[in-house]
Amino acid sequence: MHWLLFKQAVGTYMEGGKHFHPEPFYFYFIRFPAEFFPWIVFLPTAFIFGLRKEFGKRKEFLFLSIWFVFIFLFFTLSIGKKDNYLLPLYPAAAMMVGCLWDLGIRSKAGGRGLSSGLLFLILLFLIGTVLFLLKIPQRLYPEMTPYQSLGLSLLSCLLVISFLSLVLFIKKKRWASFASLMFAFAFLHLYISYSLPPKLNSERSIKAFSERILKRMEIGDELKTCFLQSNGLIYYTRKGYIESIQSRGRFLEILNSPQKVFIVIYPDVLNLLKKEIDVEIDPIDQGKVGHWDYLLISNH
Repeated sequence: MHWLLFKQAVGTYMEGGKHFHPEPFYFYFIRFPAEFFPWIVFLPTAFIFGLRKEFGKRKEFLFLSIWFVFIFLFFTLSIGKKDNYLLPLYPAAAMMVGCLWDLGIRSKAGGRGLSSGLLFLILLFLIGTVLFLLKIPQRLYPEMTPYQSLGLSLLSCLLVISFLSLVLFIKKKRWASFASLMFAFAFLHLYISYSLPPKLNSERSIKAFSERILKRMEIGDELKTCFLQSNGLIYYTRKGYIESIQSRGRFLEILNSPQKVFIVIYPDVLNLLKKEIDVEIDPIDQGKVGHWDYLLISNH
């Protein structure tokens, strides 16, 4: 109980550190809009119209506003930050945007706010499409190059659908406008959730590297890591426990052990240990997972 309350809860808010996910102050100002997209473009308007008297539910909307602002500021001031910490504010944000659409469908006042949001959405997709055509994102992030055609296709479709939604809204077919936008982004999220992970798995998962390690190992061989911990490695090698070597003495002890041991290690750590203990160790395999590079070495 002491660890849960003071180390996890209070520690996350005050201390930061390796196990507390420290992030800069502006972390949620970037991540929340990206994760609440496209409905985030309607949220500022929802704040404005929801607190007006003509809305008819000013007190209810004030409650939602306080709910949203308090949670957002509370976790923004925290040193430790993760996306899932903000999950309690999503219902408040969703209800505010839903109220705005309800107001927009029923009255002209809300309609002006929604049309502004739709125009802004079209502008964002137009800018994104132009940037992809000029290959600017690919120059800044070369890893996006294989997804150029996919990104361009998605942005173009979303641009057309957003424009269609605006046209339907102007023609007072507001339920159709809302439905077209909702179904388009529901399809987008489903596509991203089910189609992209298998494509990214080879780049972001340690599965392939773990399978190569298992092919090298024989009955009785051991697997350890050196100055790193990887839950993915434990999962994909089906090992109940993998020791993490945390000292030079323990590393030397394993190197001189008669038992054959495979060790997963970072390249810079291996180079540093080679200089300190004056021994030549050549890697027998290597893998790259995201921005992390791994080497596999053995004592025999």
